[in-house]
Amino acid sequence: MKLLLDVSCANDMADDVPCTFYAELTDADIARIKTLAAAVKQVDAYEIKEFDYSGSWYNACCALPAIKDDPDQFITDEVSGLEGAECRVEVPMLCVTQDKFKFISVPKHCGDNFSLSTRHIDIAELDTSTAIISL
Repeated sequence: MKLLLDVSCANDMADDVPCTFYAELTDADIARIKTLAAAVKQVDAYEIKEFDYSGSWYNACCALPAIKDDPDQFITDEVSGLEGAECRVEVPMLCVTQDKFKFISVPKHCGDNFSLSTRHIDIAELDTSTAIISL
């Protein structure tokens, strides 16, 4: 499953930080997310975080297409256009709650006041989608 997600930064004044996140989740990644969600529910926790280096963070933004006939192809085309715009980040993490997950990180050489985050994705979408676009 391909993910192409908008990124928000905690610091509204930041201008040279990633604004797009891309990842391809394997079946094992999807199973891991579901396992972590079940663990969160079982221990009645709010969230489980783990380091995750599967995605790429880009400081080039994508335009949302008017019509997404083939979201998988759109993502492939957009990611090829992002070549050369990949950013280095520190502490990339996957955050999983009982029913949602997101990716977070911090741009290289920045502090927590520049923390980056994708939107939450419903875990149910992992069963119904082949590609998720949120720009």
